Amino acid sequence: MVRVCAWCKKVLGEKEPLLDTRTTHGSCPECAVGLKEEYRQWRDAAMSLKGRSDEELFDKASELNKRIYSSGTLWDGQVALYRAILTELDKRGFKTGVMKLPEEVNDKS
Repeated sequence: MVRVCAWCKKVLGEKEPLLDTRTTHGSCPECAVGLKEEYRQWRDAAMSLKGRSDEELFDKASELNKRIYSSGTLWDGQVALYRAILTELDKRGFKTGVMKLPEEVNDKS
């Protein structure tokens, strides 16, 4: 299998089984550094949801929703944050059913 960076598309090499021609994904060292910092930011944001206004939560959920439907992908930290926002909005009595993740994104996390 050929390994490709899921973010920058750089070829990372091969992995077993070598005869398999499919592509698998990972992250190159350069993208990994940026992802770690972005993950810290998402984690910190998720930890502070309870202090956010309804409008702030809806804005962030809408931003993530647009990313899902424009690119079809979110990395795990974004999926976790999106789910945390929807859970918090549900607790506050809002109906967020139309904002649920598509099945193909649910399967990736």
